[in-house]
Amino acid sequence: MSLKVNYKAIEHERLGDAPFVGALISACDCPFNCPNCFNQELKYYPILSEDVDDIISHVKENIFNDGIILGGLEWSLQADECLALCRAAKQQGLKTMVYTGCDYDSPYVKRLIESGVVDYVKCGRYKEAERTANHIEFGVTLTSANQHIYKIGDD
Repeated sequence: MSLKVNYKAIEHERLGDAPFVGALISACDCPFNCPNCFNQELKYYPILSEDVDDIISHVKENIFNDGIILGGLEWSLQADECLALCRAAKQQGLKTMVYTGCDYDSPYVKRLIESGVVDYVKCGRYKEAERTANHIEFGVTLTSANQHIYKIGDD
């Protein structure tokens, strides 16, 4: 039996959230309280719980999913579960992307990079004052100019 993961939602076939089509798996909470957060409503969703292997099996059932996108809320609050999902995804040939409000030089992002199972990391909190519609990296439109995507893996 694999690790149990609490999450809010899985949305399949997400385009534009990663440099691949993927399933967006939303974390349970976020400590940042960014004004006008795009994902605020997720905090009110019920918490779901499944084994890592079952979640990855659901993702793989949809032939259009090339990977997983861990975002929605903040996975740094569930760092072990985040890495377990990425590890299982990589073992199944899926790409991985993690969204975080943490900075690139944070211990959490360092752990993601050193894990060897994360392909892309989006760093930076949403900042209303830096909102933009034309900040694009790796084909992903980022919502504020302070945010950046870093390619980690060698897919």
